[in-house]
Amino acid sequence: MDIQKTGLNLFLVAEGLLLIAVLVFALFSTATGAIKDKTKDTENSQVSENTGAQDNWVSTEKNSETETEDKEELRWSVPEDYTESRVTFSAAVEAKLASMSIEQKVAQLFIVSPEALNEHRYEKVTVFGNSSKEAFDKYPVGGLVYGALNFQNIDQTKALLKGAKDYSLQQYGITLFTAIEEEGGANNSPLATALLIDRVSSASELGNQGLVAVQQAAGSRVNYVKSAEFNLLLSTIADVSSALDTAYSLRTFGTDVNIVADMVAADIQAIENAGVGATLKYFPGKADATADATGILSSSQTLEELCNRSLISYQAGIDAGASYVMIGNVIVPSITDDENVPCCLSGRTVGLLRESMGFDGVLITDNFSEEGFVSVYGGSNACVEAIKAGIDMIYMPADFVEAYNAVLGAVNNGNISEDRLNNAVGRILTAKGV
Repeated sequence: MDIQKTGLNLFLVAEGLLLIAVLVFALFSTATGAIKDKTKDTENSQVSENTGAQDNWVSTEKNSETETEDKEELRWSVPEDYTESRVTFSAAVEAKLASMSIEQKVAQLFIVSPEALNEHRYEKVTVFGNSSKEAFDKYPVGGLVYGALNFQNIDQTKALLKGAKDYSLQQYGITLFTAIEEEGGANNSPLATALLIDRVSSASELGNQGLVAVQQAAGSRVNYVKSAEFNLLLSTIADVSSALDTAYSLRTFGTDVNIVADMVAADIQAIENAGVGATLKYFPGKADATADATGILSSSQTLEELCNRSLISYQAGIDAGASYVMIGNVIVPSITDDENVPCCLSGRTVGLLRESMGFDGVLITDNFSEEGFVSVYGGSNACVEAIKAGIDMIYMPADFVEAYNAVLGAVNNGNISEDRLNNAVGRILTAKGV
């Protein structure tokens, strides 16, 4: 009996202890859960705050990277080095190249005045007579550029130019570029002024008048130029000026890059559609360049600045169908990678035009008879370096005969490769419709 009672007591004690243990465990679990929940809420709050900060940082970092990429990924790029490969032309052009002598090919690389062709035996040439024919037989140049001194009246002008073109075609089966710098305005309209033709307004005046005025003026100008037997018009300055406050900037369409681009395209299209070759000048622009003591122009514009300004308008002209681009006697280190080399002697500038901007027409130098340019870079040596760099035609060298002989010598001694010569002449022949 005592044993049973004792056993029962032990059982009750054990059951009570178990109940107490269960209650203690339940209370502990509830407290722990509350602590965990509170801790979790605190952690979540911290994570939320940290995540927000991190999201902002990531977003800022991403924007920073995007901005950097935008700055680096410019629309146009300049090749580190540029060496063109031999271009394959039409069968007719390749056949013509094969039939030409080295001397004939070298002569095609030059656009000179009729006085320079005649070795300056005459102060002015107004007829294409026996002396001109004799000179042309010796130096069958690619083009002749005419100015006010060559014009007397419309009939005389047409006879002068037509005689030169016909003789070139008769003797060599190649037409001749007859070129003129007829931009418009009082100071840049030699043909209209000499022949008392109604001249069109200057580019800056047209820029103020609007796109329709540009189209109408281009049509008028190209019509009287073509009627006088010109086939190459050196007239479209594609620069974007920062202000119209200099004689040069007044020859541009204005200061707004988008407006200038539209006007350049309209001008080029009107000229090309009339069957006359249109030229963009003076790549990559001179409007904001400054001159040193020798007269050499230089521009400190970065490639990014150029991509946001003048390259836009030059590209518009290229896309509109310009057959020719004249490269300026201007130093732009961001393009040439050399503060002593002007764009007209720079292979990298040629590469920018060919590879990045897609221009496959004829590249022409700026005026190579400018006194300051000749004093720094020489006459004949600059001509050799320009052709080596990838330019196709030399415009008005200081001494044509000396320049011709220098380029001929460079071809004969291998300083100018046969491929480089054939590429240049091939582009010229293509532009001439061979």
